[in-house]
Amino acid sequence: MSNIKEKFPEFFQDRIESQDLENSSNNLIVLDTNFLLDIIQNPTNIAQRYIEALEKVKNNIYIPYLVALEFNFRKSGIKKEKHYNINKYKDKVKNTLEKLKKDISDHDLINIKKNTKDFSSELLKEVENFENKILNMLDKKVSIAITEEENTIYKRLIDIIENKIGEEYSQNWIDEIEEEGQKRYTEKLPPGFNDEIKEDTEVSSRRYNNICYQRKFGDLIIWKDIINHSKNKPKLGSKIIYVTNDGQSNKKSDLLYKVKDLIIGPHIYLMNELQKESQKELYVLSNLRFIQLATELSDLQIEEMKFMSNKWIQREEYSNIEKRKIIETKLSKMLEEIMKNSHKEKELIRELEKFEELEESYFGLNDIENTRKKDLKTNKNLFDFGNSNIKDKIEKLKEEIYFTNKKNEIDEKKLNGLLKEYTKTNNFLKYKSKDYEID
Repeated sequence: MSNIKEKFPEFFQDRIESQDLENSSNNLIVLDTNFLLDIIQNPTNIAQRYIEALEKVKNNIYIPYLVALEFNFRKSGIKKEKHYNINKYKDKVKNTLEKLKKDISDHDLINIKKNTKDFSSELLKEVENFENKILNMLDKKVSIAITEEENTIYKRLIDIIENKIGEEYSQNWIDEIEEEGQKRYTEKLPPGFNDEIKEDTEVSSRRYNNICYQRKFGDLIIWKDIINHSKNKPKLGSKIIYVTNDGQSNKKSDLLYKVKDLIIGPHIYLMNELQKESQKELYVLSNLRFIQLATELSDLQIEEMKFMSNKWIQREEYSNIEKRKIIETKLSKMLEEIMKNSHKEKELIRELEKFEELEESYFGLNDIENTRKKDLKTNKNLFDFGNSNIKDKIEKLKEEIYFTNKKNEIDEKKLNGLLKEYTKTNNFLKYKSKDYEID
């Protein structure tokens, strides 16, 4: 008879604890590129927490060669983007002050001309003094936050990771991994099969120091590096702890095992592969979870860090405000198109579906995760109570839209109102259902 734990060790791994990250544990802590870039991208008070966590575990840190290479390729762009966003903020402040001065000059607040001129001049002088004070303060704060504090944190980061980089790869080794990757991706074997889209991006491959690699195989190259590094090292602990935010998206399933978008743990195929190759246990931690375990921060402190990161970091090409403006314009145009096609049933349904999908994106941009958690239990009870009523309302709205459309004389104002109410109600139901994990 066989022992079930020996036959299936991946299914019986212990939970990761703070002591597993301590230097005395000798467990290997592997940092991904996104962790290193977060230190540059985040505000300095958040970046400080990252550095503190690294200093706690610095003896056990390992950075695969490709992680370090990608970090160096991308760090300058992130620094420039961060500086651009701050300068953009300063310009907005200046423009607001200029608009205020213009408004004062353009409006007559007092009937008598002489008094108006004197009053406006006095008010403008006060605003200019205030403007100088604000801009000087901004320059001073930005100088400290961007120049001095950022440089200090970057230097501390390099001091920690300077001698933690893995060996350079040979081109033959890369070619073998990429050939294997083609087969693995066809069979949807992790890691990295969700990254095939990188083949269509502007930079699908990189060249450096006589090696060339396809970026879509980057995760697999890093994974093979981790396996090789963890082999035949008797002093190494039993756990390999991979710190990365990769795989957190609901659209990715090539690193983590998920059930209904709930993360269970590392993909079982990877856990099994590491066990067979190096007899080690695989753990995958998000960046903030790693920081929490390494520095023993409370859940509340981690939520505050998450909130500050969400406010600061702009990972996309546009900020949320700019995205909303773009979507608002699209929604308006789509609504016009819906009204034009309201006499055609198929076109109406198709345009309505597009409108609903786009409005849902707009609706999702207006909420931040941690602002809704305080009243989650109460809100869930209220939602459960009203759930069936909302669904009934949606069905009635659908019927009314259909019959309104069937009439020979269409009441455009009524149809417009019904469409808006339908999308708003339906999106509310979808959004809140996702909040409470209700199917």
